[in-house]
Amino acid sequence: VDAFIGPACSVSCEQTGHLAAHWDLPMISWACASPALSDKITYPTFVRTAGPYKTLGKPFAELMKHYKWYRCAILSSNQNLFSQSARHIQKVLEQVSSSLMLILSESVRLYCWTV
Repeated sequence: VDAFIGPACSVSCEQTGHLAAHWDLPMISWACASPALSDKITYPTFVRTAGPYKTLGKPFAELMKHYKWYRCAILSSNQNLFSQSARHIQKVLEQVSSSLMLILSESVRLYCWTV
């Protein structure tokens, strides 16, 4: 094995990242966005093509600004990874949205709409 490509799930990336670091093999993921994977001490050989979830707020804010959307709702699973992501987005959107709602639930579903 010369390198790991993938997986796409952050939970799997975190586990596989430990193995890649232990064996000093590069690991590249196209979809793992867990903020924990940014820790270069724990995951020194991990790189990704997508940014961490905590950077998602700014693009959402720019999208809202561009389309002059003033209301937003974030529906998120209450699982740690997803609720952290929702909270990062919430912090940024609170600066641009006059009406923001954050809903955390047991189900893992994402809904987007315009009003």
